[in-house]
Amino acid sequence: RTSQLRDIWLLGRRGPLQAAFSPAELREFLELAEADVIVEKNELELDAESQKILENNVNNDTKKNIEILKKISEKEVSGKKRRVHIIFLTSPVEISGNQKVEKISMVRNQLVKMEDGSLVPQASAEINEAAAGLVFRSIGYYGKPLSDLPFDQKTGTIPNECGQVKDSEEGNILREREYVAGWIKRGPSGVIGTNKQDAVETVHRMLGTFLKGKMEAGKNCTNLDIVSLLENRKVEYVSFSDWKLLDAHETEAGQKKGRPRVKITSKADMLSVIRQKKQLKIQ
Repeated sequence: RTSQLRDIWLLGRRGPLQAAFSPAELREFLELAEADVIVEKNELELDAESQKILENNVNNDTKKNIEILKKISEKEVSGKKRRVHIIFLTSPVEISGNQKVEKISMVRNQLVKMEDGSLVPQASAEINEAAAGLVFRSIGYYGKPLSDLPFDQKTGTIPNECGQVKDSEEGNILREREYVAGWIKRGPSGVIGTNKQDAVETVHRMLGTFLKGKMEAGKNCTNLDIVSLLENRKVEYVSFSDWKLLDAHETEAGQKKGRPRVKITSKADMLSVIRQKKQLKIQ
């Protein structure tokens, strides 16, 4: 709230139809208390190929994104102290200044259709310059492959069906007892709530597979006591009762500041709080 930032420009190298954000993420821009969000109507003008895709071959999330962007473009600026400008088909090409960021040069892109039918951004001859004092790069998340697991190099995800890992090179055979959730499952999109739904889907598939196969809990396991196993390996684990100590600490800290909680984000700090709380219980 004390920041001196007044204008924030979000640049996307591709068009609005190719934007990777989810409707849930985009809707949050409509709820910013201290900033107007601005999308010029010309930014939503689609090229012929993108228009064809929108009309014939696009998923519901993309349609919702376009609808929300149109809603933003029609919304009047209310005079809030900050403005967020969303710009498509634009890439930064040079950042300049004397010992600090002072100016940024940007190129206007155009979408070019490739042999496989995909549309990729290609720089045009149009260059624009603008004053700038701070630049952040956000190039997205790309998953890393794990040994003995299939991996989709194009999407950076582990191929799966509702969270159950599948071998796409082996006729999409589903692997038993191998599951994924989160960004490595679906790619970098969504908000915290999306991850919860994502995890629920995976757990449902796990339970369904468990029941369908009539698997017995602990069958073929050489060590039934996970706590003993972790202790033998000198792993500092967190039990549910330990987590409840951390949860109580965060909630109590939040109440003192009129907030639901004060979240501890460092793993080392989390473990330190749990150790202290457990020690107090012993005393």
